[in-house]
Amino acid sequence: MPSRRLGIVGTSSYAREVAAIAASSGYSVVGFIKKDGDLAQSNLSIIGTDEKTSEIIGDFNLSQIHIAVGDVTLRQIIALKMGSIPYGKLINTNAVMMSESIGDGTIVYPGVIVMTDCNIGRHCLINGRAYLGHDVSIGDFCNISPSVSIGGNVSVGAGTSIGIGASIRDGIQIGAGVTVGAGAVVVKDIPDNVVSYGNPSRVIS
Repeated sequence: MPSRRLGIVGTSSYAREVAAIAASSGYSVVGFIKKDGDLAQSNLSIIGTDEKTSEIIGDFNLSQIHIAVGDVTLRQIIALKMGSIPYGKLINTNAVMMSESIGDGTIVYPGVIVMTDCNIGRHCLINGRAYLGHDVSIGDFCNISPSVSIGGNVSVGAGTSIGIGASIRDGIQIGAGVTVGAGAVVVKDIPDNVVSYGNPSRVIS
C-alpha cells in the first residue's frame, strides 16, 4: 500500500481539524509545519517551517502535504512560495462523492454531498454538510462554508469564499475573489472581486 504520511502546514484550530479528518481517512499525520507568523503550540508536533518544506518531505518520508490555512489569499501565497510539492486530497469517508474531479490540496469535510459531473479545483475547502448540485464548477483556492447549498450548473471563480448557510440558485455565475455573506440567497450573477450578501444577495462593495 502506498505511503500515506502527511505533513500539515499551519498550527491553528483549523489545522487541528484537518489533522483529525486526515487521521479518520487513513492518513498518518506526522506533524505540523509552521508558517510565518505562527505562534508556538506546545500541544502540536512541529516538524519544521514552510521555508524548508522540500527538505522536511525527505527527512520525514512524507507522501503528501496539506496547507491548512483558512484565508484563501494566504493559502495561495503559501502554495506559490512552496512550489511544486506533492499535495494530498483529503476526502472524509462520510462525504458523498458522485464526482471524481477534485484538485490536489483540497479537503472535503464530513457530510458533504457532491453530485454528478462537478469539478472542484486545487486547494479548496468544502466544509461540513455543503451540497453541490450537478455540473458545479469550483475554482482553485475557494472556501465553501458549512451548510452551503449550490444548485446545478453553478460556476464559482477562483479565490471565492461562500459563507455559512448561503444558497445559490441553479445556473448562477460567481466571479473570482468574491465574498458571499453567511445566509445569502444568490439569484443573480456576481462579478469578480466584490462582497455580496442578503436575501436576495446584493453587491455592497
